[in-house]
Amino acid sequence: MSQTPNDIEHRLVFAALLPAVRLATTFSIPLRGMKSILELAAYKEVRRRNLKMTQIREIMDVGMTKVGELSRQLKSQFSQPDTQYGLPRRILALLWAMPLTELKIAKALPEEEPEDVSRALAELVEQGAVLSQAGRRVDTYRAASGSYYLVRDEMMSRIDALQNLMHSVVQVIEARFLNDDTRAFSRNLGFRVRPEDLPQLQKLYEEHIFPLVCALDEAATGDESSVPLNLSVFWAPDESADSPEGE
Repeated sequence: MSQTPNDIEHRLVFAALLPAVRLATTFSIPLRGMKSILELAAYKEVRRRNLKMTQIREIMDVGMTKVGELSRQLKSQFSQPDTQYGLPRRILALLWAMPLTELKIAKALPEEEPEDVSRALAELVEQGAVLSQAGRRVDTYRAASGSYYLVRDEMMSRIDALQNLMHSVVQVIEARFLNDDTRAFSRNLGFRVRPEDLPQLQKLYEEHIFPLVCALDEAATGDESSVPLNLSVFWAPDESADSPEGE
C-alpha cells in the first residue's frame, strides 16, 4: 500500500511523541494535561522560529487570546530551565564561533529578553567561561576556551540538558528523513555488559570521544567550509529487553 507524504509526516510525529507519552503515563498525567503541555510546547517552538504573533495564530489555528494565554503560561511554568541554564549554553555556542558584542548576542537570540541576555553574559564572565575585551565604543566577548563543561546536578539544569539532547535528536530526524542529508549519522546498539565493565563506556567518552571532538573543532577554526555539528552520547539499561535467563 502506497503512503502519502502526509502519512509519513504523521508517522514521524507519532514516533517522536512516544517517549513523551511514556513519561506522561509514568507520571499518570491524563490526556487533558498532556494536551495542555503539547500546546505549550507547540507555542515554544513557533516562538523559537521568531514568528510574528499573526503567523503564530495562523499556524496554531487559535485566536490571539489563546496565544496570549500560552505566552503567559510558558513564562510562568517553563521558563526557568531556558533562562537560567539554556541561555548561558546558547551564548557560549555563539561565542565559540566568533567574538561578539552584547548587542549582537541579543540579536542572535530574539526569543530572549535583552536583560536576561545581559544577566547570563555577566554570570559567564564571572565564572571565567567568557572573556570581556574593552573596545573603543562597546565591549566584545569571546569564549575563554574551546571547550567548557556545563554539567550540573541541579534538576533544572538537567532538564535543560534534556531539552538540548532532544533538540539534537530532532535535528537528526529532519536531516535523515526530510533533507536526505548524509552528514547526519545515527546508529542504535543493543548489547549486554557486565557491571564491572560499564565504566569503560565513560572512559571511552572522556579519553577518546571528547578529546577528538575538541581537536576537530580546533582544526575547523577559521575554515569557512566547516559546518556546526551536535554530537550526543548516552546509554542506559534497557529494562524492556526480554532476558533469556530462567527460560
